[in-house]
Amino acid sequence: MKINRITLKNFRSIENESFLFNPNLTVLIGENGAGKTTILDALAFAMGTFFLGVDGISTYPISAADKRRVFVAPNSSEIQLPFRMDVEHNLQGLEYSWFRDTNKATGGSTSYKNAIDLIEKARVLTQKVRAGEEEDLPLLAYYGIGRASNMLYEKQRISKTKSRLDGYKNALDPRTMHQKASQWFKNAQTAVLQQIQDETLVQDSQLYTAFTNTLASMITDWESVQYNLKIDEVVGKFPDGSWTPLSYLSSGYKAIAALVMDIAYRAITLNPHWGEDAVVKTSGIVLIDEMDLYLHPKWQRTIVGDLKKAFPKIQFIVTTHSPFIVQSLKADELINLDGNVPAEEPDNLSLEDNAIFMGVENEYSDKFSKEEKIAYDYMKLLENEPDDLVFEQLEQLIDKTTDPVFKAKLQLERLAKFGK
Repeated sequence: MKINRITLKNFRSIENESFLFNPNLTVLIGENGAGKTTILDALAFAMGTFFLGVDGISTYPISAADKRRVFVAPNSSEIQLPFRMDVEHNLQGLEYSWFRDTNKATGGSTSYKNAIDLIEKARVLTQKVRAGEEEDLPLLAYYGIGRASNMLYEKQRISKTKSRLDGYKNALDPRTMHQKASQWFKNAQTAVLQQIQDETLVQDSQLYTAFTNTLASMITDWESVQYNLKIDEVVGKFPDGSWTPLSYLSSGYKAIAALVMDIAYRAITLNPHWGEDAVVKTSGIVLIDEMDLYLHPKWQRTIVGDLKKAFPKIQFIVTTHSPFIVQSLKADELINLDGNVPAEEPDNLSLEDNAIFMGVENEYSDKFSKEEKIAYDYMKLLENEPDDLVFEQLEQLIDKTTDPVFKAKLQLERLAKFGK
């Protein structure tokens, strides 16, 4: 399932606008208040229409507060009607075009009779899955990395009786990150270690491989990954052979690891019949709000490419404030809600030009120059023989930055060079 176009009328601050989306990646940029999150929320509402055909799965609701208001007098505002959302998308080779609307000022209910073909398709897929047929299910999920302070972590145990439809639970709540992904990883690690030769284990082993390969490919410097049952935590192996718990890494690493684990968990839960290919063959839509938050600039340059490589059939629609991310894009992968259009492809522009284009040139240029100088001086010091003076100077350089990811990278360089 991939969304081609959405048209919004009287949704929050949007009077009447249409947005086209790249089938693989679309990045929304703009100043705060420009409507980036509004568009993601609208897309989540559209994706939730599919869940109207899946019993027991929550949709993405709207309320009267989501309908556009206009001030008709200094102290008086009125809801503008009708509220309407038109959506064009594809699913399993078929094209769908439908709308949902309402002329009521109160409540959040909308008509969905024009989306009945999609809802019926979801019902048919659900019935086939419950009958044991190997139908492909689309992955639909919404993540709000920027809302981490309000993040809700599910702690329910995974039932021994599995359902493929578990991959849809809380999928459209941007505050939710599944602890189920970690619990599934732990259970799969246990099963693989037990080496029980039965049909269930063969599939679990294949899915375990799909999960670990995906996570290791996304975490810089990790050659492999596993669940350490003794410390009850995800650990990764560095090139020097050492294993490090995920909790020891920076906020950026942990945020992306949680994101990747959740997407991979949903993919292998929804489509286990694909075995080791479950992650790379699962298609669908993933929304990510403020994906650059907590990420070091070096990782911001590669994160979208890494995600596309790890999940090649997923359509990613994300928001960012980072010129480093914009610099990695093609023109048809970018929607600028401020109305500016770059004269060249974003990936042909310098970092400074992209920062100017986004209106954040001073913040990013200064920070990048400062960290580049710190990194250069730090690496030069590592060429010396280790002694107290060298270690003191290394600590002084680390103290010059407040970026936890950057600090961790420098400390790992020292560890690799000096062993402490």
